[in-house]
Amino acid sequence: MGKKGNNSADEAALFAVGSFVVMVVGGIAAAIAVVPKEVGVGLGILVVVGVVIGLVVWTSGELGKERAATVQREIPASVMRGNGDKERQHRRELIGPRYAERFNVALKAVEQISTTEAARDGWLGEIDFSADLRCTFDDLQRAIALRRTAKKLSELAEPSESDRQILKDAKAAASKIDRIAFDRIDLIKKCASEARRIDESLARERESARTADERAQLNGQLHGMLYGIAKAPSVSPADSGAERVMSRVAAYQEIKTLIEQGA
Repeated sequence: MGKKGNNSADEAALFAVGSFVVMVVGGIAAAIAVVPKEVGVGLGILVVVGVVIGLVVWTSGELGKERAATVQREIPASVMRGNGDKERQHRRELIGPRYAERFNVALKAVEQISTTEAARDGWLGEIDFSADLRCTFDDLQRAIALRRTAKKLSELAEPSESDRQILKDAKAAASKIDRIAFDRIDLIKKCASEARRIDESLARERESARTADERAQLNGQLHGMLYGIAKAPSVSPADSGAERVMSRVAAYQEIKTLIEQGA
C-alpha cells in the first residue's frame, strides 16, 4: 500500500514536470524562429540544457520531500503507543536506544495518568496525549537523523572548514530539538505526578469524611450511654457473692488471730 502511494505521487510529479518541459521547449522554439539561425541554435541549446538541469534538481528535491513525508505518515500509531517487545524494538531502530528510553518514560507516564482516580472521575478532563506523543516522536526522529548524518560526515577524512561549521550547526540544532522534546516529556511526567497528588488528596478527603462519620456515631453512642446511666437508679444485688466472700475472709482472719493469741 505504501509503495503504491509513493509511485502514484512520483508519477504525478513527473507528469507535471514533463508537461512544463514541453511548454518551455515550445516557447523557446517560437523565440528561436525570430532570431538568426546561428544565434538561435546555440541559444536554444543553452537554455534547454539549463532548464532541464534545473527541473531535474527541483524534481529530485520535491520527490524526496514527498517520500520522506509519506514514510513519516506511515509510521503506525502502535509504534508510538505500544509497550510490547516489537514496538519497543521498532522505536529503538527509528530513534536510537537513548531516545527510545526517554520516549518510553513518556508512555509510562501517560499510562499512569489514565489509571488514576482523578482521570476516571473526570478531574483531568479529556485524557488524550496523542498530539504530544506524535510531536515528541517526530522531534526525536529529526534529532537522531541530524546526529547520525553528522556522525557520518565527521568520519570522513580531511574535513574542511565548511564541514566543521555545518557539524557545529547540526550539533546545535539537535541539542535544541532535544531540549524541546525532553521538556515535553518532563511536562507529561509532571502531569502524572500531579494526577497522583490529586488521588492522594481525594483519599485524604475520604478518610477525613469516614473519621468524621465514625466520630459522630461514637459521640452519639456515648451520649446515649451516659444519659441512660444518669437516669437509671443504682441497684445493689440482694445476694452479693462478693460480700459473702469478704465476710468469710474477715471471719478467717479473726479466727486465726484468736488461735495465735491462745498459743
